[in-house]
Amino acid sequence: MSGDAYDFSSILQWIGWFWEPPAAGSVDPVWDDAFKTEVNTEVVNFVNGFRAAHKAHRVQHNLPGCKGNSKVRMRFVLVPATIR
Repeated sequence: MSGDAYDFSSILQWIGWFWEPPAAGSVDPVWDDAFKTEVNTEVVNFVNGFRAAHKAHRVQHNLPGCKGNSKVRMRFVLVPATIR
């Protein structure tokens, strides 16, 4: 699962460019609001799918969850993006 977590993180970093403000001197792409909503929806679906896979892996292998004084914590936080 650690390799999957790395891939997950890499994909989220890659999609981050979509929400970054344009660099100085570059042209800001004009994205349709419906398209931005669709991208947001698919990123949320991707995150939820990863969470479900991670939970299934923990259950299958009898691994502890992220509760109480567990030494390893894994949190996935979705921060709503501001549509420009």
